[in-house]
Amino acid sequence: MNSGTKTLLTILLIAAVGFGAWALLGNGPDAPPVDPGTATTGEVQPVQQEQPKPAPVRTADPTTTTPPDQRTAVTQPVESGRDYGQGVRGRLVDEFGRVVAGSDCYLFLGTNPASMFEDMLLAQKGVVRPPMAATKSDEQGNFALGLREIPEGRVFELRVVGAAHGDHVQPNLTLFAGRWWEVGDIKLGAGLVVSGRVVARQGGAPIAGATVQVKPVNQQLTIGPTPGREQGIEVLTATDGSFRIANAATGLVNVAAFGTGFARQEKLTQQIRADAENVFDFELDPGLAIAGVVTDAQGKPVASARYQVIAIAPKTPINVDGRTDREGRFEVHGLVEGPYQVIVNAEGFTKGEAKPVMAGEMDRHIVLEAQGAVRVKVVAKNGRLVERYSVWRKTWHEAQQMYGNMMTSGEVRVNPRDLENGWFRLTGWDPPGPYALEVRAQGFAMAYSTPFPITVGGEDPEVVVEVSEGGSIIGVVQGGDGSPLAGVAVRTVQNEWEENPISDMFGMMMPYKITLVTLQTDRSGTFKLERLTPGPYQLRFEHPEHSGLSMRDVVVTEGQRTDVGTIRMVQGTLVTGTVLLDGAPAPQIKIQVSSVPDPTGQRKTMMQTNVVSDEQGRFTLPKRLPPGNYQASAGRQSNPFLMVVDYQKTKQEFQVGVGVPEYRLQFQITSQ
Repeated sequence: MNSGTKTLLTILLIAAVGFGAWALLGNGPDAPPVDPGTATTGEVQPVQQEQPKPAPVRTADPTTTTPPDQRTAVTQPVESGRDYGQGVRGRLVDEFGRVVAGSDCYLFLGTNPASMFEDMLLAQKGVVRPPMAATKSDEQGNFALGLREIPEGRVFELRVVGAAHGDHVQPNLTLFAGRWWEVGDIKLGAGLVVSGRVVARQGGAPIAGATVQVKPVNQQLTIGPTPGREQGIEVLTATDGSFRIANAATGLVNVAAFGTGFARQEKLTQQIRADAENVFDFELDPGLAIAGVVTDAQGKPVASARYQVIAIAPKTPINVDGRTDREGRFEVHGLVEGPYQVIVNAEGFTKGEAKPVMAGEMDRHIVLEAQGAVRVKVVAKNGRLVERYSVWRKTWHEAQQMYGNMMTSGEVRVNPRDLENGWFRLTGWDPPGPYALEVRAQGFAMAYSTPFPITVGGEDPEVVVEVSEGGSIIGVVQGGDGSPLAGVAVRTVQNEWEENPISDMFGMMMPYKITLVTLQTDRSGTFKLERLTPGPYQLRFEHPEHSGLSMRDVVVTEGQRTDVGTIRMVQGTLVTGTVLLDGAPAPQIKIQVSSVPDPTGQRKTMMQTNVVSDEQGRFTLPKRLPPGNYQASAGRQSNPFLMVVDYQKTKQEFQVGVGVPEYRLQFQITSQ
């Protein structure tokens, strides 16, 4: 591993400290439950559309003395996906086993280590990820949430919002193509009462019409809030300052109260319990507001921009977020006197920031600058203009002399009609850079531009990218008996890449300057990787009936063919097993298997893989294991804390010998 890569890994590992639980769990992309010999394929299709934020519906009547039970309306997408034949389905019942009809059911894309940095960047850009499917439970309490495509290696989150029950969240569900995941009966807990009174600190007078919010602590981490629950459950106080919420759920929440002319007060990390009264009283100090408008450089309002109002003074821990309205306006009440920072993010614009903004200022104008652009022209080595190609945005790491991925940037396809005198203008760049472009065109090897900076309001930089035929790699793959092996997936990766949880977590962020490609061997076991960008490569070989292997230091040279000769793959061992929870077959249990370091140093390549148990608690590892020593653990992925405990309790080591066709594992988890 070169020094540049080590430096970047160090930076990434420091970033990983904040996500220690995930790193500890080795929670890499999961393979769905598969039958022996079943291969899983597919690509993640990121959701980029933005869900408009519905205005909260406040049902309190300030004229009444005792507030009625108050609930927050939710906005329902039309698509349920019931006809797709794959997804998740089940039935809703209450604590007495009676069916629950008419509850809103949502399926969201979840977050795992392989996607969390992309999710963080999307959230920073102000993107809201809408539900992937939504429906209501029918008269029998049944629901079905289907997906047209199930992205590989992603987890999902099922959410249920009931009119008379606490919200239900079932995270970290693993789904798989062509089948419904049957969750069975979901017992909705009785809604818990959260009540209290909001009064003025000076004089103790009740505050009518004050806003009270009860928001789960972990909701701060999501970019896909439940429609209508963006700020949690939100109600207004009655004439006597009292409030009552009847459908809260157990768990840790932040409770906040504020009102016109009164400062916001928060009670952080409060436990909502079923065996205790959940009473929260507030005494509010006089408060101020901050309001303003967000526009672009031409004065046009920017709607649905995400804003944050953050207290600058350390003794004032106030952090309020929201979205601008159709006129680009924002207004935040309940602030104590003092200076604040207002941060605004919106798609297509650079980050806007205003500070200090004093509480009480009601006309702050924040201007968002459009993101920068670059002009690109692609030519062949002979100078001929290339008019059809795809381009990706890249970061440039000067110290490492490497190109890095921009997680929020996808492929941009360029056609002749997009060109102006041979130039294409690519927008969407935040200053200052430096950045680079990755270009792929049919008949040519992948190529990169020279690095360039971005200056807002300045001239668009112009870059010319020259593409060439590159080099190639050929070889033959045989089985252990020497016969040609067809259908072997041959994949190029960075020469320094290693199979471990860190690579799973940061793989998409690792810089590279090679061509990443995958193909399969033909009937004769032959493969030919063409049009490769010159440089050192690592080849990975995978086959459903054989254990995988790798080959490092394969050098590609411009205009030359590199012959790696014959590669032999051993059949490997198929690992299957079962998981029991309190003696019963346990579905949705995550099993992780990794190789134990070889004390002799003869085996330098590490190996790790994950799988999730099916409805009968059965599992089959997606990779066959080569001979060696391994350790395995199983844990309930629905709860990260329980998973850590389960992994420690179920950890076991085993050995795979030469010529062993199958090995069985068994895990027993106790809920106590």
